[in-house]
Amino acid sequence: MPDNLKAAILANRINIYSQPTATQEGQLIGTAAAPYARSALRGPDRDQTNTRDLWRGVISFDGNHDQVGFVKNVSWDVGYTYGQVEVVNRETGVDVERMAFASDAIRNASGQIVCRVQNLQATATSTTVINDAVRGGDLRNSAAGKAAIDECKPLNIFGVGNQSAEALDYVYAQVGVTERNEQEQALATVSGQLWDFWGAGPLGLALGYEHRREQYEATGRDAEVGDRLLFLNSGADRSPVQYKSDEVFTELSVPLFRDSFLGEYAELSGSYRYFDYTTTGTGDVYGVNFVYRPIQDIAFKTSYNTSLRVPNLKENFGANSATFSFFGSDDPCTT
Repeated sequence: MPDNLKAAILANRINIYSQPTATQEGQLIGTAAAPYARSALRGPDRDQTNTRDLWRGVISFDGNHDQVGFVKNVSWDVGYTYGQVEVVNRETGVDVERMAFASDAIRNASGQIVCRVQNLQATATSTTVINDAVRGGDLRNSAAGKAAIDECKPLNIFGVGNQSAEALDYVYAQVGVTERNEQEQALATVSGQLWDFWGAGPLGLALGYEHRREQYEATGRDAEVGDRLLFLNSGADRSPVQYKSDEVFTELSVPLFRDSFLGEYAELSGSYRYFDYTTTGTGDVYGVNFVYRPIQDIAFKTSYNTSLRVPNLKENFGANSATFSFFGSDDPCTT
């Protein structure tokens, strides 16, 4: 401990106050020696470095035609998209077990500052047990426990900058996760105008088809965590998983009137989509919309639509993870 810090602790005093009353607060009546201090033992920062590499390729064709058969103002497009993204997340934090060992430093018989746990090992007899409070048994019987003893470097917990590089390297831990997403999409649409039955404007029709494939895989943190007790996230590997979907959709707009005694314009439109997912099966959604414009400056709109949200791959197949790996599979909130 630095001499100035030791002197400050030994000289520390606290104020003593008299008992307060209903009409008067407590009064300072003296001081008392308080030769102690509290160490919050706040370890190194817990930080993350994220690297994302994204690649995407798109090819598409489109066209417009004044008329194809009885359909006017025909527009069409066909496209294909392939993309992939790789995310590498490296996280740095504290090895809780090593932090406890490094901060518990003593002087050995030779006067050297050493980790208490190393001194226990050096002076152990055949019957000595160095208790492993978390894994159970003798600390020397696990690879992580034995390495934590052998590699321990005393850590000075007093004052910023008083820690050796060796001690910080000992208590620091780093784990990472690598995730890879891949997507393919093929999309084709065609639209045009049909007949104008009553002078309000032609019917509008659009048709389309979409095929999609999504794949996800990940290398989790558990392999690097092992049986160490880290103040870091955990998570298992995720073997490649995917889903495929096929969807067809259509939209129809029906002008009701234009420049009539009923108003300037009104239109009724509807949409329908049928889908087939390899994960959730088949289904459909639809919508109905109505627009009424009595005069140019005022419009009323109403709609009714249904929708379905399909779970993404991480929601369907993602493995459980924990914010603090040293808890393992046990949820401390359930005990």
